[in-house]
Amino acid sequence: MSCWEKTNKFGVALYSFKNKDAKTELPLKIGDPLHIKEESKDWFRVKNILTQRIGIVPKNYVDIINDPPPNKEEYLKLKILPSIKTNPIIIESQNVLIEWKKLLDHICYQEKNFKKFSELKYSILTLMGYRENMLKNKEPNEETIKIQENQIIDSIDRCKRLLNIPVFPRRENGEIADENNIGLINLYQLHSDQIAQNKGITQKIEAQSTGQTDNNQLVLDFQMAILQLPSEMELQFFLFDNDKSEQVSESYSFRIERSGMHADINLHGKLKTIFKDIPNSDLTPNLYLVCRMMRLGVLLIDEKLQKKYSKKKCREYRRPFGCGILQLSETILKYSKGNMKEETINMFLHSSDFNFFKLHKMLISGEQGLKPLPGPGVKISWVLYAGEYEDLLSIKELELNNKLKEMENAEMIPTDIESNIETENEQKIESEKSFDQKTENENQNENQSEKSKSFDQKTENENQSENQSENQNVNEQEKEKEKESETSIQTNSIQIETQNKKELESKNKEEQEYIESLKYFKHIGISQEMKFPEVILPSYIRNDLYITVHSGEFLQDRKRSAKNVEMRIYVRKNNAEKFDDFVENCISFGNANETINFYKTYVYYHKNNPFWEETIRITMPTHLFEETHLYIEAYHCTTNENHDNKLFGFAFLPFFQNGAMIKQGKVTLPTYKYVLKTLKEEPTFYLEENESKQPKQKSKLTQRKEQIELSINLCSTKLTQVTNVVGLLKWKENSDDLSKILKDLTFTPPSEIVKFIREILDTLFQLLEEKGKDEQSRKMIYESIDFVIGIVADKRFKTFIPVVNDYIQTRFSRASNSKDENTSKENEMLTKSLCKVYVFYMDKLKSMLSDIQESNRKTLLNTLRVIEYIFKFIIYSWLLNIHENPIEANNQQKFIGDIKNILVKLQDLMSRTQPVWINAAQDMALRNFKSIFFDLSKVLRQDDLTNSFKSMILSIRMESLKVLNHSKLDWIISLLKQGLFDDPDSRSVIFPLLFEQISFHYKQSEEELKLCIDIVKIIINKAFEDLRLPDSKNSRNFIKDISRLPRKIFELLAHIKYLEEQKIAKVKSKYEKKFQKSQKEDKQQDPKKPTQPKNTQITSIEDTKEYKDKIARVKSKREELKRGLVTSILMLFSTINQRDAQLFFEKYDSRPRVRPRFVDNVFSLFMDLIKNPIYLGDFERFEIIQYKIIMKGFKMFHTLMKNFTGRSFIFKLWNLYLETLICFINLPKLQLEKLSNFEKHKILEFCGGDLRLGVVDLLDNSWKLIGKREYDFISNKTEDFLSFMLLDNEKIKELGLNIYYSMLKCEIEKTQNFKQIEQSTVDTIYHFIREEKDKKFTDYFFKNIEPKFKQDSKLKEKSSNFVEQVHQLMNQITKLKDYPEQEKYEDERTFVLLNLMDYLYRTKRYSMYSRYTHLLSQLHFKNGNFTEAALALTKVIEILEWNEETIEEKMDEGMFNYPRESSSSRKERIILNAIDYFDKGKSWENTISLIDSLQEQYQKNYEYEKLSDLMKRKGEMYSKIVSTERFFANYFRIGYYGNGFNQEIYREFKNKEFIYRGAELEQLSVFMGKIKAKFPEAKIGSDDPNIADKNKNIQYIQISSLTTSSFEEKEGKKKEYDPKMPEKIKRFYQNNGLQVFMYSKPFRKTKEKSDNEFKDLWLRTTYLISEDPFPLFIRRSPVKEKIIVELSPIHNAINSVNEKNDDLEKMITKYEDYDGKNVSPFSMAFNGVIDAAVNGGVFRYQDAFFNPDFLKEDKQHENLVKELKLSLKKQQEILEAGVSLHSRICPDEMRPFHENMEKQFAKMKGLILPSLQDLN
Repeated sequence: MSCWEKTNKFGVALYSFKNKDAKTELPLKIGDPLHIKEESKDWFRVKNILTQRIGIVPKNYVDIINDPPPNKEEYLKLKILPSIKTNPIIIESQNVLIEWKKLLDHICYQEKNFKKFSELKYSILTLMGYRENMLKNKEPNEETIKIQENQIIDSIDRCKRLLNIPVFPRRENGEIADENNIGLINLYQLHSDQIAQNKGITQKIEAQSTGQTDNNQLVLDFQMAILQLPSEMELQFFLFDNDKSEQVSESYSFRIERSGMHADINLHGKLKTIFKDIPNSDLTPNLYLVCRMMRLGVLLIDEKLQKKYSKKKCREYRRPFGCGILQLSETILKYSKGNMKEETINMFLHSSDFNFFKLHKMLISGEQGLKPLPGPGVKISWVLYAGEYEDLLSIKELELNNKLKEMENAEMIPTDIESNIETENEQKIESEKSFDQKTENENQNENQSEKSKSFDQKTENENQSENQSENQNVNEQEKEKEKESETSIQTNSIQIETQNKKELESKNKEEQEYIESLKYFKHIGISQEMKFPEVILPSYIRNDLYITVHSGEFLQDRKRSAKNVEMRIYVRKNNAEKFDDFVENCISFGNANETINFYKTYVYYHKNNPFWEETIRITMPTHLFEETHLYIEAYHCTTNENHDNKLFGFAFLPFFQNGAMIKQGKVTLPTYKYVLKTLKEEPTFYLEENESKQPKQKSKLTQRKEQIELSINLCSTKLTQVTNVVGLLKWKENSDDLSKILKDLTFTPPSEIVKFIREILDTLFQLLEEKGKDEQSRKMIYESIDFVIGIVADKRFKTFIPVVNDYIQTRFSRASNSKDENTSKENEMLTKSLCKVYVFYMDKLKSMLSDIQESNRKTLLNTLRVIEYIFKFIIYSWLLNIHENPIEANNQQKFIGDIKNILVKLQDLMSRTQPVWINAAQDMALRNFKSIFFDLSKVLRQDDLTNSFKSMILSIRMESLKVLNHSKLDWIISLLKQGLFDDPDSRSVIFPLLFEQISFHYKQSEEELKLCIDIVKIIINKAFEDLRLPDSKNSRNFIKDISRLPRKIFELLAHIKYLEEQKIAKVKSKYEKKFQKSQKEDKQQDPKKPTQPKNTQITSIEDTKEYKDKIARVKSKREELKRGLVTSILMLFSTINQRDAQLFFEKYDSRPRVRPRFVDNVFSLFMDLIKNPIYLGDFERFEIIQYKIIMKGFKMFHTLMKNFTGRSFIFKLWNLYLETLICFINLPKLQLEKLSNFEKHKILEFCGGDLRLGVVDLLDNSWKLIGKREYDFISNKTEDFLSFMLLDNEKIKELGLNIYYSMLKCEIEKTQNFKQIEQSTVDTIYHFIREEKDKKFTDYFFKNIEPKFKQDSKLKEKSSNFVEQVHQLMNQITKLKDYPEQEKYEDERTFVLLNLMDYLYRTKRYSMYSRYTHLLSQLHFKNGNFTEAALALTKVIEILEWNEETIEEKMDEGMFNYPRESSSSRKERIILNAIDYFDKGKSWENTISLIDSLQEQYQKNYEYEKLSDLMKRKGEMYSKIVSTERFFANYFRIGYYGNGFNQEIYREFKNKEFIYRGAELEQLSVFMGKIKAKFPEAKIGSDDPNIADKNKNIQYIQISSLTTSSFEEKEGKKKEYDPKMPEKIKRFYQNNGLQVFMYSKPFRKTKEKSDNEFKDLWLRTTYLISEDPFPLFIRRSPVKEKIIVELSPIHNAINSVNEKNDDLEKMITKYEDYDGKNVSPFSMAFNGVIDAAVNGGVFRYQDAFFNPDFLKEDKQHENLVKELKLSLKKQQEILEAGVSLHSRICPDEMRPFHENMEKQFAKMKGLILPSLQDLN
């Protein structure tokens, strides 16, 4: 037996350990901290601190920590120390390299993406190089390891981005952060920060045009000047702000030759500068880049002078030449993403040089008269980068390093990435094998279980030799395969390299140039802004003095013309011993980082009052400014090169005045006569005379009546221009009294104070010791200290808070104040002063808080503003005091008592309600007191702090102002973060108080709600950290303390939902009013405009994009709050166990009947998270984490569901629970079968298996718990369980089938039928078919359900009909899918829909019937058959009732979108749609009938507003009937003959005839084309087929055009209409309700044709009667009866004349009320009849029918002839009336035509009247 000894050691896991025996062995991950409790020879029994699991692990897998962790906080910070190989980053790199090797092969050989392959190859090689360097490091130190780890991490993340793999945030040690090592809340925050950082980088690039970045860097690159230049030039660039009318940046200048390029060829392409740190405030529309051009050379360009001095080197002057501008704002907006922009600056010059200084302003203002320089201009390129200059350098350096690394590896071929790792893997595997072998052999005799293990091992060893030969054969085969694959890989690699070689060579030159530009980038000169940034950081250091040379006023002296003035500016030492003792290289002008010894202005020709407007920068060490001055010399320049320029005057300006730098602003300097002898003897005599200012003494300075104007601009963090600061710092040398010094300090600009805050505080504390003897002085000094500290409290200078904190820490610390030999007297005084600080501030706070009066208001507010620092001064001063004076420790209790007394007074302050300004004081106290907890803990016990905390909160009244509540919650959060509830005893005091505060504040405002959520996060995060510690007793107590927290969280979630609903309702109300107003305005604009169909209109505000966008923003805002809270509760559930869940349930409410709400809230939350994911987009990773935690929650809370079975059964709760489990199983993210192998492997590895299977078991067990109550779930759960059969997991399918079958049995036992489950099943299958999932479902369902029925004798008989019904429905619906939604399949789809509708109507499935009827209506609407679409809707109207019964099912079918509503509302909605469709189909009579039905309902319900609109609509319909010309559809007969119509849908067509309704005015040829397209193989004709063709296997289609008829006409009668009925209305009724149609065909009974065609022309008329009247909701109907009638020639003649008479009468009726319409149709109709009669028509009738021979043939002929004559007579009367009407309405231009028609009509009467005389 093994001998286990107890021990108490600590260690960490060296390797990952996979447990073979799950019961005893414990799995490990590298770096797991372990508590070792027992040990044997080879094993440890340990507890994993992270997982709290206990088990045995091999000894050599654990590294012992010799020094146990000192406390629980340090325990979690254990690091792996032994070997670099066990470093987590090394192991991670190993794993990713193995994984990416496979991806590399896939990209290369399968995707053939060679570009991506090359990019990835270089990145992987870079990673391998970094990894190899780290492994080779023989003497690693922590700093080196950290650098190497960061290199590997950057490479891994870069490769992940190339592969589109998410890059997850990491912990400080480089390990990838997850919910286990840092907790879900911290992980969420870390992830949010990373996303914000990434977005911030993107936004900085994208925001260059919108000014959203803090600073910007403008890189300027000069290319060349394409101009005709007279000589060498100096170019000068700077930024100019036209709003401020000032130069805002330093200048950048250089020389160019006449060619436009620099003389040094090495500088070509390198003339660049960076205009650094341009703030957003300067990126205005009036920011310009100014380019000045100055000619370098002789003073005048004169041919005579050039010849005279051609052989002599001439003096070089800077002369004004040209200027150009570039407005940056417009181009910044266009090119805002770091893209290089090329520009050409046009250059101009002025006729007068004297305006050169303001030439850029003249260009900006658009002044006329400026002359352009010949040539395009100065060509530059520039780019604007967002962000800081240092970031830009880092980016460029990173680009350079990456490019160089790529170039280094360009010739490397990745043969096998795993090669560098194989050795490590083999060693590790071998060590594991030998260890396992050794362990199992040595433990044979320890116990029986170990004996069995060793026996198994022994057996395995015995079998090893037998399998060895077999394994060798397998290995040989594998090696052969590997060799073959390696050969193919090498071949492919060579092909790839050959393919890329040319491409690499072509890019080589570009890459080299790119690398050179990157290398040079860090050497680009900087042109800074000439001012401080908006925010000054403590680390910001600058020491620049800018001097702008504005102008000069000089005398002409005795010269004939004005002077040519050139000024030279030097920096000269105050104590110069030599005449030329100047400070060298301290002046900078236009050359970026280069410096010069002196500066020369440009020269105007003959100008005594020149303006220059040039700025120089002076940069020197700080001390030199005090020791130097500005020295200026003024020269007159001559054009005569044989004479020297005359120095006629000088000026000077000391930098320091009154102990401080010269003040900002303009300075006017007088000039003095230049005396060389005096200067040589006394180089600085002018300074001495200037300082002495003794008027009686003879001066060596001779002042000229001339002056120079300069501007001073100091940008320095080391120098000050404020004498007040200097006066304080040098108080010992200052003659002023203390009160004046301190008073002057209060008038000092804050920016100057923060620059010297350390020195100022030191000085003030020294003053306390030396000058603070009396109370008045001490008070003044302390007020000054408060004033200085108060500046840092200002938000503008918050960046200096760390400086003050560091000052307090260092100055009051023991080390810095310890006495040694080098301690100065000042430091001793400072220490003494600091030791006494607490006394004053203690007394001050006591008196201040005790006397809260109006008179004390200002002082109190100022004190509270710096109360945090006052407490720091008190505490650290006391600690320093007892260190320096140990005897003072005896007063410790008094000091603590005083501190408590102050805290009590603060509590009293917080409880006050008067005076009126007390709220401001309270808010200030809370905001400035929140960071003091850590400092107070140095002097107070934990229980004292806790009680003070409680008292402070309770003292703040709940109904305080909103701002005070916000500050209070913020203060609570700050104290909690500082560890207020680390002590277990404190929690029992704090938590009830916190819950009370949360309960009140979350309802007050969204800001307070957010802060309450932050408090919850802190509490749960602390619980997570405590539960990871070894001592779980306190952790369990922590869980008990927060057992009421879940209820608070659910309250917060409910309130977030309430806020969202409230905001949405408010937004909806606002937008609805706006929408209704716009609708009314549209209607008022055009009331006669026809209304569009409801389904094509925006019928509600919810359909508008503006409303949707607004609602999306509302939801997004609350989503962030919800996400933070959900993250908290998920982390809580991941932290607790089953016992804790039971505790939460019991503590939810003291009343047992209320406790089920806890479970309901839990599963409602789970359901909401499953159905409405909140972790989307960037937070997608959290979705899987969420599912893991939900899975754990299911298991924990499943036990609680047992409380609600039997008599305690709660249907609502069980229904929610089951629905949540079902939704979880159906989660798309967890459908592993649909994922790629890579994604599937990742999820399985991350989740530890298929999460669904665990829920399947829970669902199965839960269903068994329900028992007989399962009948209650049939109606709403059938679809859910049937949907399981659509998944590709057999276990899930089987569960769905079993539960479904169980419900079947349950219903048959309870009701003896399948009615309920049958209906649910049919509805479900309908949805499956619509979503095209039917095939998958039926394959499994029918195959497995029928065997179950057959096994059960009770169900076998009853189930057959059930299965048949399901089959029948599926067949009907699936037929519809065979025909696509195209116009040529309109009839087929209609036919299928009608059959399906008939089946659904018969089976009383009205919901589905309505859905498919709407589908039929939609089909007609899309094809333009509006009347049919409306008629289809009337079928639905018929089945709906006018009642308030709710229709639960929503309609979302294509164009139709109906909400859940009452039957009346649905019927009204459909009637309105049908009215719109009838209106569109011009069937206005039908709309009126529908309006009448709706009118009755409106009247019944007193909906008069709707009734008013309806009546208006009705009036519109009547108006359209009488005023609009309508055309009606044509009809066609089709006969299908032959056996070629084999398709099932066409089988009924065989040898049958159908009547089709065509489109309006549709021609026969067009209709025949449609039929031909549908039946391309058919023969189409108009002749009747013979009997043989009908039986052949062919398709023969006969098509005829039909004429509408009637039953009366079929009987030879005329259909009668009301004589009063207008013709337009009559035409409608003649073309509606049609069931009789006809077509006629002429024929002859004799073979011989007579001379008169009327004599033997017979007519065979065929009458067709359809089954249904047209129009109907289908466009075809079978012919149910066919009647053939033959008409004799005379009958045919009578009919022809009568038809023509009817047409002519209609024409007369139409034109009787002439309204100016076109009369041409009228003219042509009557003229045609007259012409036909004159040209032989009448003669033919007379010849055929009026001769005696015809009358003798048959006695009936006499009556027929008489009827024909009567018709002809009537025609004559109609023609006469028509000709008379034509004479009235005929326009003048048609008068000749009318006269001819009258002549023809007279001729016609002459021909026909004689034959009609017998009628008289």
